Amino acid sequence: MAKKYKVMVMDTVRDMDTFMSTLPGLLDNNVDIVRIDPDDEATVLREAPDCDGVINILSYMGKDLLAKFTKCKIIVRLGIGYDNVDWASAAKLGIMVANVPDYCQGEVADHAMALFLALHRRLLLADRNVRKGIWDDTILAPDTPRLIGRKFGILGYGFIGRAAGARAKAFGMEVIAYDPWVDTATCASQGIRKIDDLDQFLGESDFISLHIPANTENHNFIHLERLKKMKKTCILINTARGPIINEPDLYFALKTKIIAAAGLDVQVNEPPKQPSPFAELDNVILTPHIAFYSIDAHESQRVKAAEEITRTLLEGRPKFWVNRENFVPRG
Repeated sequence: MAKKYKVMVMDTVRDMDTFMSTLPGLLDNNVDIVRIDPDDEATVLREAPDCDGVINILSYMGKDLLAKFTKCKIIVRLGIGYDNVDWASAAKLGIMVANVPDYCQGEVADHAMALFLALHRRLLLADRNVRKGIWDDTILAPDTPRLIGRKFGILGYGFIGRAAGARAKAFGMEVIAYDPWVDTATCASQGIRKIDDLDQFLGESDFISLHIPANTENHNFIHLERLKKMKKTCILINTARGPIINEPDLYFALKTKIIAAAGLDVQVNEPPKQPSPFAELDNVILTPHIAFYSIDAHESQRVKAAEEITRTLLEGRPKFWVNRENFVPRG
């Protein structure tokens, strides 16, 4: 008789119907799926020891909790970022950690460009004015430039950064990139100019879109000194992770016109503490971490997560294995 696997879904709120219907088919129905409220610690601890796999959405899994999953082979973070799982400790415990990095590149790139264009053309401010009966047809004067020929900076030239760059090129902008992990030839092959010096990149870019992970090295990556190196006309877009920006520094930079504007789909605290200082500024657009979403991406994300679980349980490893380095297999 085929082995019966057990997979824990650490979430009872979000729509997981596609995952719940896809995984059994991939494993020939040899799987029990348990959905658990991650805040129900007693149930998590009771169910953890005999789990073969875990789907984690937003709950934090630290070293002590991971140690309870004594049989677990794979934790799949249902999304791109995986900073809510102590992946280094998981590697030492023999638990593979994977993410789903390729389900929403187009959506996030679209959202980054939507934020950018709305700020560049001052659409939200114009809309609010018209609704109030204010017909100010000089709202773009005198400092709104033509986009053709301007430099659109991509900070982090991964999957989503490349998608955003392709969209920026379609508007006639020159795309430049900063990413120490991507070689110059790769960028050049896609018509992108790579800049190896961060200060030069910040100073050359007319607009900057952030696409870097929220790891330890990138915490507060954008701070006041780096904001001061940007052009005063720079529009900064963040659809990556909130903690890569020092928010008090950004608020100061926007308030004092060190840079022109910012579009934030992500913040350090989600939802942010109220009242949010950004809410008082007209040169900011805020969205509630929705860049990833379309119905197609939603479905794809859950199918891909089921495929990663299946691939690991049947073939021994996931496709997007993020803690391969220093991994210690269980004896």
